[in-house]
Amino acid sequence: MVDEAEEVRKEIRAGWHASEDRGYDPKFFQDLVADLGAVGAIKKLLKTTSTPDGLYRLRELGQLENSAEAIGLRHSTLFSPDELAEARRRLDAFGYRGT
Repeated sequence: MVDEAEEVRKEIRAGWHASEDRGYDPKFFQDLVADLGAVGAIKKLLKTTSTPDGLYRLRELGQLENSAEAIGLRHSTLFSPDELAEARRRLDAFGYRGT
């Protein structure tokens, strides 16, 4: 059986490596994950209606698929309807149609 929370953690780590390869160090999000776990970090980011700086940077890099928002939508069973709506709102604002 696949542990979905573990899959989220793996996706986040893969996204970090892809971002770091392009010169972006997502330190703030890494610290959140260290403190709250992968799912907890995404939930915390989605509780605010302000768009995180990291999402703008991922857009610049063409890596919105590696964002906490996109990962949350791919693992929707772990998140509330409000959290998913906020993730979708942010990605829609950037014209992202993946996930």
